[in-house]
Amino acid sequence: MTEFIERAQPIPDNPVRATMFTVAQCLAKAVELEQRAAEPHPPDIRAEFAGMALQWRGLAARAEIHDRRAAAAIARMQQA
Repeated sequence: MTEFIERAQPIPDNPVRATMFTVAQCLAKAVELEQRAAEPHPPDIRAEFAGMALQWRGLAARAEIHDRRAAAAIARMQQA
């Protein structure tokens, strides 16, 4: 998990300097967790993996929205 976090992309021009995962990174992690949930683990562990996978899919959706908003803002700036 540590190497995954290290690959997060910094958000440019953000005074907080937060990092945001790319859509592809989020979806890759979701798929990995879904595969782990399908492995022969106890039911509570499988449910935990499935729940984390859903969270990563939610992060992917947020990253997609962020990317679209950024693209729209760039397009507006170029038109001005």
